[in-house]
Amino acid sequence: MNNSKNLKEFFANTKKRYSGKFGPAFFATIISLLPFAIIFALSAWLAVKVNTLFAIIALVAIVIFGNMQIGHIRFMRELAVSDTRPKYSLLFSGFTGKNMLMYMFLGVVIFVIYLFSAIFLIVPLFFAIGAFSMVFHFVEHHNYDNFLDALSTSEKRMRRQKGNMFAYKALFYIAYFVIAVLLAIAVVYIGRIEATLVATLLTCLVIVLLFIAFSAVFTIFSMCNHNFFAEVLDYAERRARRTSMVVETTVQPKADEAKLEKVQSQPKSVAPKATAKKPAPKTTKKD
Repeated sequence: MNNSKNLKEFFANTKKRYSGKFGPAFFATIISLLPFAIIFALSAWLAVKVNTLFAIIALVAIVIFGNMQIGHIRFMRELAVSDTRPKYSLLFSGFTGKNMLMYMFLGVVIFVIYLFSAIFLIVPLFFAIGAFSMVFHFVEHHNYDNFLDALSTSEKRMRRQKGNMFAYKALFYIAYFVIAVLLAIAVVYIGRIEATLVATLLTCLVIVLLFIAFSAVFTIFSMCNHNFFAEVLDYAERRARRTSMVVETTVQPKADEAKLEKVQSQPKSVAPKATAKKPAPKTTKKD
């Protein structure tokens, strides 16, 4: 970690940053994830009825991902620095403004990068996540108009931060995996039960509970991401200050040496010899 010396201190700093604010953050996360839950539930239901329509609906989640991510990041940032709860309408601010289409396109680009990286093995995926998983934070902070500038900045700033980032993200990835396994087990087990009202209600209950669990984990995950991004910015500022100090300490002596050499190289001006003044002639008074 940058400001945090270890993982325990990092989580403590995150908790301090969002002290007493888990409730609004959790509710905001549910609002942000609810459209995706509805889209995936609808696409899963249509997969049984229609073979092609569900894929088109699933693409909607990919298209709106960038806009929803920007809105959630803005809400979490305002929640961290403000004493009052931000408006929940801020979660949908990514769908307004001149950069709305850029957020949308950037979300699709990130999805494609992750998809191709996953196809070509885990190692490329590791570097892709390390380089671009914080790109929306950089977009929101610097208000980029060009998604290529955002990708370039994220890749450069995260070169030395991949280990620090995965130190805490790995824990959440494990939690996501456990939730996914529980969901798969629940679906398979309930699928064997005869299609009755009780089975349907049980299925809905399990899905809702797992959705709440996923939302709680994702809320803490988002808090950690914001704290980590703040530490990355602070690290960059401290690094820039150290660089400027080194430049000043190296440039100033050289400037002084150049000035001294310039003075020494100038020809010495010979001062004019002082001529002794002749004494004024004495005058005698006549009586």
